[in-house]
Amino acid sequence: MKILRRMYDWLIAAASGRYAMAVLFAVAFMESSFFPVPPDVMIIPMVLAARDRAWRIAGMATAASVIGGYFGYAIGFYGYDLIARPILEFYGYLHQFDVFKGYYHEWGAWIVFGAGLTPFPYKVVTIASGAVDLNLWVFGIASVLSRGMRFFLVAWLLKKYGEPIRVFIEKNLGILTVVFLLLLLVPAVSLSGMADSRMERRLGELGVRRAFGAPKGALIGQVLMENFLYTLLGGLVGLLFSFLLVTFASSWVFKIGNGFSDAAPDGVDVSLSMGMLFNPWVFLIALCVCSLLNLMSALWPAWRASRRPIVDSLNA
Repeated sequence: MKILRRMYDWLIAAASGRYAMAVLFAVAFMESSFFPVPPDVMIIPMVLAARDRAWRIAGMATAASVIGGYFGYAIGFYGYDLIARPILEFYGYLHQFDVFKGYYHEWGAWIVFGAGLTPFPYKVVTIASGAVDLNLWVFGIASVLSRGMRFFLVAWLLKKYGEPIRVFIEKNLGILTVVFLLLLLVPAVSLSGMADSRMERRLGELGVRRAFGAPKGALIGQVLMENFLYTLLGGLVGLLFSFLLVTFASSWVFKIGNGFSDAAPDGVDVSLSMGMLFNPWVFLIALCVCSLLNLMSALWPAWRASRRPIVDSLNA
């Protein structure tokens, strides 16, 4: 504990030093594979000291953390063949590990995303991802999104609110990210199942396109673009429906329930203007979250369908 305390104090001091960005890069890189102290320890004082550089600091931490995640992946990938596999074979647990590997491949994107966003040790997941040979693209995309969301959120809060928000971040941000992830998991499981079912129905189409030379990346890109367009269309339809409902039924809306029977007395205009109803930033943030959720849920089923042998796809 004393060693960790000294390390923590040294990093706090380094955050105000001449080589703060270099130290931050090193800490974020190492924390993704073996280092015990998270980069947030340096991000907070660095952003508070130079709030105009908040995005640069968050970007540096994100890049270093993702690169370090690939280093942790390499540790798991090569360490499994050298150490873990012989032990599993000796004790007869290789089959059980293969079963675990199948589950990890199915939910790997969400596992990496959850560990990168929440206080769960990200290094554990990077090494485990290498051990089970998780697809590098899935691992990389989930890492960039989760690490970026975490560090840029911290930077944005500090840039906007300054020192008063520091205690809140240090005490509550971890809990809030866990709650946010849990709220994402319920619709994510449903969306992933729907996407998987849709891919099974389209295996014949994908098989024909691959037989005519379509690359796997193009097929995956098509599926992701379709999901993004569905999300965008759904967001616009929902926005239009909400606007029409409140605009043409405002009196009725305010009188719903006994407690609001007198909320809109006769002669009082309760209509809402477009400016009161629509906040562009709130809409864009909600749309981005929904798009992220949809793309993350569709990525793995699309990748798995593109990997199916052409003959199996044509016979599906």
